[in-house]
Amino acid sequence: MSCVRFPVRAVVGLATLATLALGCERPPQHLVLVTLDTARADHLSAYGHPVATSPALAALARRGVRFDDAIAQAVTTPPSHASILTGKNPPRHGLRELSNEALAASEVTLAERLREQGFTTAAFVGAIPLLANRGLDQGFDVYDQSFPAGMIERRARRTNRAVQEWLSDPPEGRVFLWVHYFDPHHPYRPPPFYVREFTGGEVMQQDLPYPRNADPRTTQEPGTLAPAPAAVETMRKLYDAELRYTDDALAELFTLLERAGLLDDAVVAVVADHGESLGEHDYYFGHWGVFQENARVPMVLAHPDGRHAGTIVHELVRTVDLVPTLLAWLGIDPPDGLDGVDLTGLIGGERVRVLDAYTEQLEYFPVHSLRTRDWLLVRDRAPRREGDEPERRLYRRVGGREQPENVAGEYPEILAQLTARLDALHDVDDPGERVEIPVPDAVKQQLRALGYLPEE
Repeated sequence: MSCVRFPVRAVVGLATLATLALGCERPPQHLVLVTLDTARADHLSAYGHPVATSPALAALARRGVRFDDAIAQAVTTPPSHASILTGKNPPRHGLRELSNEALAASEVTLAERLREQGFTTAAFVGAIPLLANRGLDQGFDVYDQSFPAGMIERRARRTNRAVQEWLSDPPEGRVFLWVHYFDPHHPYRPPPFYVREFTGGEVMQQDLPYPRNADPRTTQEPGTLAPAPAAVETMRKLYDAELRYTDDALAELFTLLERAGLLDDAVVAVVADHGESLGEHDYYFGHWGVFQENARVPMVLAHPDGRHAGTIVHELVRTVDLVPTLLAWLGIDPPDGLDGVDLTGLIGGERVRVLDAYTEQLEYFPVHSLRTRDWLLVRDRAPRREGDEPERRLYRRVGGREQPENVAGEYPEILAQLTARLDALHDVDDPGERVEIPVPDAVKQQLRALGYLPEE
């Protein structure tokens, strides 16, 4: 099959489409996976946000496929990345906690599958939740976590410099590169230029609110945790500024890869691990709960021959679908036993059966959920009061967006059907091994600085 490749400058929006190179019989040789931490889809201009937060991602989407209703399988960084890299839901890969678990060595990651196929594999991660001791380094020849001394994260452009240094001696043969940007995560501290551009002035960090959530197990009155409206608006602008800074770093990364000769023949995938709550459901500046602010993520794929350019997929998809889809695009047969499916047919317009999307949260107030095209079921993992059943809430989904009213009492048959399907996704016959790791006090302090643990 012949193919037409497009120049990288068209992807990052630096120039219009220029010379086309014709003719190729082999599959793409490389894979570039970029994961954006804490990037909610509806705050990206690539997804319709009125503020220009993601022009580079929008340019990539014009050259590839944008999934409008992509759902993450967890709302915490390590479990969600484990699903992205294994193609399995959290109950089946076993890494489900924020800080005290690692992916079992028995699980097979995308990097391991590609290294078996002769790929050179390299990862560059942006913050401590993805340190190598979490087990996500499996299969990587290089796993770079070289943060500045005493720091718990590094800015995206510092991560890019680490990638650039690695590229100074370009690897031979096929390459799988994973780059993780952490910047949109709390605390929102973009470089000063972006602060001024998005807020119109300087911002004093000490005046900004710390993340806070309303635990639904309590009888807390709605709004009692709400910061001042002006502070919420400032935080939203700073969050948007972080997204734009990250997007600019994404454009820079594409340029680096182009100069190294890796991007012209690469499948490119950009996806977020989860979103962020910016006041919805009385949750402020963290990722609590499994509602769309946290579960709906950007997901964009681009094939180097330009196929499917400008396609928007409105059907429900999951981040676990990435592994089989990317393998198929690289000319590798996806293995059996994954929860994800190859999305190529769906992208091409075939009528396929849309699978249920599972999402869970184990920290704070444990909940898990099941999404279909038309419904969202959310169930507590434990009763709120002794002797009660775990509470279930049912929400309509219209055009891929959930409606705010809990309609569980109106649709008992649907509630029962979806509950059975949620049980099937959660209570699996082959659960993943849960590997505990120690969490030193210093790490707990670092997690507290990121808003994961309450202030002391």
